[in-house]
Amino acid sequence: DSTGSFTLSTGNLTADTVYALVDVTTATSPACTIANTDSVTVTVLAPLVATISATNVCENDTALITITGDVNSTVTYTDGLGATQTVDLGATGTASIVTPALTTDLTYTLVSSVMNGTPFCTNTVSGTATSTMLALPTATITGDITICENGSAVITFAGTPNAVVTYTINNGAQQTATLDATGTVDVTT
Repeated sequence: DSTGSFTLSTGNLTADTVYALVDVTTATSPACTIANTDSVTVTVLAPLVATISATNVCENDTALITITGDVNSTVTYTDGLGATQTVDLGATGTASIVTPALTTDLTYTLVSSVMNGTPFCTNTVSGTATSTMLALPTATITGDITICENGSAVITFAGTPNAVVTYTINNGAQQTATLDATGTVDVTT
């Protein structure tokens, strides 16, 4: 144009592209031409990505949600309670979120990722992670209350199937018994 500049719109690029000058020719008569080897490279960044994982915990414990993605990006997610949150992945590309104490399963869902800085890239990301709340085990103890001298008694532990029950006899050393698949085990004294 009359100011000596021209803007070239690249359109949507999906790969790095080099724009190189070959020569410059004046619009005068006679036309003057000079070779020019200047160039510029347009670098196309890969789409932002993010993944999410969660730990399982016992009832009333806190779980750990881990989000991993591009360094120096901010990820938006919905927490297990339905609120939209953001977390900065910083220079490591990883962030950890501690859940509230679980009384039920909580599912966290990725929404988007935004690059912090220039260029300002954004991308929709998907993924979910569920922190499963494992119920606390239960156990009861029953058995013969009164027996004859030199007799034996059967003590029954009942509770969560396959759980390990720790008990003592007369406040002695701790012993263990494993409940079977139906949730019981008998110990004969």
